[in-house]
Amino acid sequence: MAPLYELTKAGTKWEWTDCHEAARMKIINYLTCAPLLTIFKEGVPIELHTDASALGFGAVLIQILGGRQHVIGYFSQRTTKAECNYHSYELETLAVVRSVKHFRHFLYGRKFTVVTDCNALKASRYKQELLPRVHRWWSFLQNFDFEVEYRKGERLKHADFFSRNHVTQKILNLTSDKDWLVMEQYRDPVLSRIISDIKKNDIKNTDYLIRDEVLCQKVKQNDGRTKILKIVPQSYQWSIINHYHEALKHFGWEKTLDKLKEHFWFDKMSSKVRSFIDNCVICKTLKGTSGATQMELHPIEKIAEPFHTIHIDISGKLSGPSSEKEYVFVAVDAFSKFVLLKYASKKNQESALQHLKEIIFLFGAPKRIIVDGDGAFVSQYEQYCKKYGIELHHTAAYTSRANGQAERVMRVIKDGLTVISNTQKDHWEYALGALQANAI
Repeated sequence: MAPLYELTKAGTKWEWTDCHEAARMKIINYLTCAPLLTIFKEGVPIELHTDASALGFGAVLIQILGGRQHVIGYFSQRTTKAECNYHSYELETLAVVRSVKHFRHFLYGRKFTVVTDCNALKASRYKQELLPRVHRWWSFLQNFDFEVEYRKGERLKHADFFSRNHVTQKILNLTSDKDWLVMEQYRDPVLSRIISDIKKNDIKNTDYLIRDEVLCQKVKQNDGRTKILKIVPQSYQWSIINHYHEALKHFGWEKTLDKLKEHFWFDKMSSKVRSFIDNCVICKTLKGTSGATQMELHPIEKIAEPFHTIHIDISGKLSGPSSEKEYVFVAVDAFSKFVLLKYASKKNQESALQHLKEIIFLFGAPKRIIVDGDGAFVSQYEQYCKKYGIELHHTAAYTSRANGQAERVMRVIKDGLTVISNTQKDHWEYALGALQANAI
């Protein structure tokens, strides 16, 4: 990097030579060939290999997996004019400080080993008489849990390379609002292929077009008009949703989506916007809940006795013309899960009471019956239960889950009746017996 760095100095005449081109190609080769980086893994031994020279600092963060060294990251930084004059021991200490700061998110709170070719660094850790700046460096390093290990310089050539071949930072300036979008569209493999096909006039989908160098999509609006919107590549979809959501002061997903649709488009836009906002930490922690809040249910005590507690429910209209209504009464024993089905042509107190009487004639009077707030389970039904000492429990309105035993069976019954009515010629009433036997 030294030849390239020299070109950035003030007063230096710009002249790109073979030497600069060779340095550029060498950097590209190092960054695109093995060894490749490995994802950091918790609980695996960590080593930080450091080295320093008058030109710069270098470090390699390594984890030991299966007895082999795997690189997590590289660090390289040029020394300042003042740092170039430091003693080699001071440079080696400063290399550790700069490297630890760079990899702080990996090292803080974890035990690791600093590997260096400076033997004096290991001894100076507990030395009292140090230069003030070295004291400051070691004060910073006391926040980390590490051991210092000495190795000969010939075994640290990888760290030495980065100390003598420092990396300069490259800053990309985007001159207009569309530049970032153009750049990301070319980086996206799908969108770049579409752009290439459009430029070659080899694209079948006419909804795509390029306007002001930006790939756009023709989108039909609800009012019938067609709007041309910029396509957001996949890598930037979450970022732009977050940008709009914060700009709108964390309004709901519908308002965020409407604003996004004024300028941008991407696949599955509605579901992605809603998923992002449903998981927004700020909205979840600082905003109150909207809509009705379901109260906590009080579970009914389970009694280990057959037909002690029965859950009863009645279906909605199942079939027949509007003048002929047909229903099914469902009774479920809370203990044995026994299911009893009863066909009814009317949904009133008389039919509900007849269903209850059949249960009592077969199994005796239960101790408790749980029903919903349907009008069939009041008045005469309540009086009959009181007469036989049956506790009648009505669930709260619009809380079907409170009578979950019957509701779950009701779902199965409706699915089964749908299949029966579409596959058999006989009326579904005659198949209730088989359906009841399979529902138990």
